[in-house]
Formats: sequence, structure tokens, C-alpha cells
Amino acid sequence: MNKCHYTAVFVTGFAVLVLCTPARAQDSRLNSPVSRQPTVGSEITRGDAAASECTSRLWRSGRTLAINLSNFEDCVNDAVRDNRQKSTLSEPFEFGLYLAALFHCYAQKIPFSGGIYPPVWHDRVVKIIKSKKLSFGDWCKATSEDFKKCSSGAMPFFEAIMR
Repeated sequence: MNKCHYTAVFVTGFAVLVLCTPARAQDSRLNSPVSRQPTVGSEITRGDAAASECTSRLWRSGRTLAINLSNFEDCVNDAVRDNRQKSTLSEPFEFGLYLAALFHCYAQKIPFSGGIYPPVWHDRVVKIIKSKKLSFGDWCKATSEDFKKCSSGAMPFFEAIMR
């Protein structure tokens, strides 16, 4: 091989290296983790929406919570399980979910066993209220456009929860 041939191989190799490096650098961005920074309010809202979706499913199927409470309970528990599997479960999400689920039951005058149905939801809400220092006002602020209407209209429910 002559000197020209070595130079051509070197130049070609260098060109490939230079041209492929930016492409490789772009691929590294595809492998970087996605950062998701939810707020406490957005997680409460997300939980509330999940409970509302469970209620909507029953209504669309022509059922009510009073008629098919076990399906509603399964739906709410599935929302927790699904979020745990996706690593998106947070205490504010549970707070919004369980509080909304309990409120849906209360609004339809479903008799609570021992005052609250189901006890696991109630106990979890109370624990989160204490550990995260959340309030029913926080739930109203996150889920209702009319804070005063939410907080005054839901006050009997809130009082029942905290008994």
C-alpha cells in the first residue's frame, strides 16, 4: 500500500468518526430518564379524577353505587394497584382518590358500616391527613372551582369522616 492509500483510509475513518459522534450523542438523550415533578394539588386532583372515573363507569353501565358497591370498591382498589405498579402512587393521590370515593358513597346515602365505608379507605385518609398535614380544604382547592361551595357543601361529610 502506498502513502496515498493510508491517507485515504485515515481521512475516511476520521470522517466516519466525526459524522457518527453527534448521532451517538443524540441517542444518549433517548436513554436519559424522564423527570416528572407532580405537585401535591395535581396528585389530589388525579386521585379525585380516578374515583370519578369509577363512578362514571357504573353510571355508563346503568348501575349506581348503591346497587353495585363491590364493583366500585374494586375499581378504586384497582386504581391504587395500577398506580403502585406504574410507580406513580403517592399519598396525595391516595388522599384524593379515597376522599372522593368516600364522598361519592356519602352523597348517594350509602350506609357506612361502623360509620365509614370501607374502613380501610377512611383509615388511610386520616393517616395521610396527619402525616402530610393535608386538610379537606386542600381537597376542595385542588378539585373544585368553587372553594366556598365545596367546603360548605361537604362539611357534614368532612365531619363524619373525622369522627
